[in-house]
Amino acid sequence: MNYIFYVFYTIKNYYLYIFIKFKTTIFILSEAKNLYIKTYFVYISTNYQKTVLYTGITNNLERRIIEHYLNRNQPKTFAGKYQCYYLLHYETFYNIHEAIAREKEIKGWKRFKKEKLISLENPTWFFLNDKIIEQWPPSLDS
Repeated sequence: MNYIFYVFYTIKNYYLYIFIKFKTTIFILSEAKNLYIKTYFVYISTNYQKTVLYTGITNNLERRIIEHYLNRNQPKTFAGKYQCYYLLHYETFYNIHEAIAREKEIKGWKRFKKEKLISLENPTWFFLNDKIIEQWPPSLDS
């Protein structure tokens, strides 16, 4: 007799479903409702001239880029000193340890390797701020 088991899960609309497939029948093993999934981002930003690259990590990419923008010309921070608030690249993670490891990995790279990574997804080095932030630049009135 041939038994084939497949176990897989899916996350949709904050629900976690765990299934098992036995031959042609699928059984739902468990269902977790209102599952909260934390998201982390490793990102690379630059200044307007694209002469400086900054690598960072955050759990709210929109907020973090706005913070960099509001801290521009602040010599106490790298991103502020070099005005690195233009987003070029980001990666999404659901595990903080993986995100931290990836950030450290990218920070250890030479510039040409970072340039290759950016160019894979964003070959023209288009600033992505408008894609993730509803109003760019952010209004200082809010």
